[in-house]
Amino acid sequence: MLKIFNNLELFFEDVFVEISVREYAKKKNMSPPTASKILKDFANEGLLIENKKGIYIYFRANRGRGLFRDLAVAYWKNKLFNLFENIHEKFLFKPLILFGSIAKVENTIDSDVDIYVDLPKRKIDLSVIERKLKREIHVHFREKSVNTNLDKNIKKGFTII
Repeated sequence: MLKIFNNLELFFEDVFVEISVREYAKKKNMSPPTASKILKDFANEGLLIENKKGIYIYFRANRGRGLFRDLAVAYWKNKLFNLFENIHEKFLFKPLILFGSIAKVENTIDSDVDIYVDLPKRKIDLSVIERKLKREIHVHFREKSVNTNLDKNIKKGFTII
């Protein structure tokens, strides 16, 4: 995994999370000074927003910044491509489109993964991938949809494989 993906992973997995330097250091298994430098560098680049509360410094994703959004999309494309690559044949090698909160960079740690594939409905076991992601996966198949919002949401998604 690219170093930037690894360092920003906590913010890509939950774009609303606010993390202290100490908490980030603990989760990333590094010293607090190293964590502080990494987070401050990202804040200086505009990828994170720094917020001081008393003696503690917290950081959160700068979701309004195009570069953060682009990196989040690249992170999820990479992560999901690697997980779905081995079962792509079960989808008859059709493009898999990620849509929903993750594609819109509005996801929390509890968000599910919404995928659309242009095939008639079929049963596909994704439990192994769900365990690896620690997220539910909802696959939407080609059907006559009466939900125009769902159709619009799918069109705003992006291909992961």
